[in-house]
Amino acid sequence: MTAAAALGVTRSQLQQAIDVANNVQTNAAGIHLRAAQRTLDELVPALTAVPADPREQQGGCGCGENVEALKT
Repeated sequence: MTAAAALGVTRSQLQQAIDVANNVQTNAAGIHLRAAQRTLDELVPALTAVPADPREQQGGCGCGENVEALKT
């Protein structure tokens, strides 16, 4: 930008260039995001629910299951 200003480019022209560059980068990021999502969808079909650990369904992790056995 320093070189452009030294060549006589106005502030308004520099601002326009910055705005165009921002729009290009934003559009490119959107394109890459959509492509990545399509690739993910192709590689990993809709995931089904992972069966829960039965110990978690009972309200705990099962960590204390052997505590009673240790007490005796």
